[in-house]
Amino acid sequence: MGKKKELEQKISKKRGHRDLRKKLAALNKKIEEHALELTKQNWGNICDQMDMEISSARTWRLLRHLLDPENQVGGSTAACV
Repeated sequence: MGKKKELEQKISKKRGHRDLRKKLAALNKKIEEHALELTKQNWGNICDQMDMEISSARTWRLLRHLLDPENQVGGSTAACV
C-alpha cells in the first residue's frame, strides 16, 4: 500500500505525468486481482468447512441466507421507510 500512496502523492503534485497514472492504474488492477483471489480462496475454505459440517446450524443458516437473503430470521434487517 505504501507504493500506491507514494504514486498518488506524486500525481497530485504534478498533474501532467502519464507514466505515473499508468503505473497507478496497473497497481490498482493488481490490488483488485489480489483481493478477488483472496475472496475466492476464502470462499473455498468456507465451502470445505461446510462440507465437513453439513448438519451444523451455521451451515444451514448460511445456505438459507444464500437462497433468500431478504428473509433473515434473527436480524434487525427491517427497512425503515
